[in-house]
Amino acid sequence: MTVTRLPVPPSISWTARVPRDLAEQVEAAMPLLGLTNRTEAVVAALRLLRRHAREAAVLAAVDTAYGPDGIVPTGTVPAGLEALLAAEDAVAAEDAAVPATA
Repeated sequence: MTVTRLPVPPSISWTARVPRDLAEQVEAAMPLLGLTNRTEAVVAALRLLRRHAREAAVLAAVDTAYGPDGIVPTGTVPAGLEALLAAEDAVAAEDAAVPATA
């Protein structure tokens, strides 16, 4: 018996219920942001969400290294923070290279 593996699609489809007023606000804002369809709006929102999560991870790394009220000395990079910053740079480069509708 031969098993044929189907190619993995470059994107997946998500479905979500969105409150009407939020949907109307987003659709009104789309032209201002240069977004031409809902897919572009959702991809842009997910990229912002991912960036927010990365920023939260960086803040957590600083809190772990210096405490929530600690002051980070100028020119100091907490352990593990370099990897988080490199990952953020990689994500930003990926976002710049991939069109929103891909």
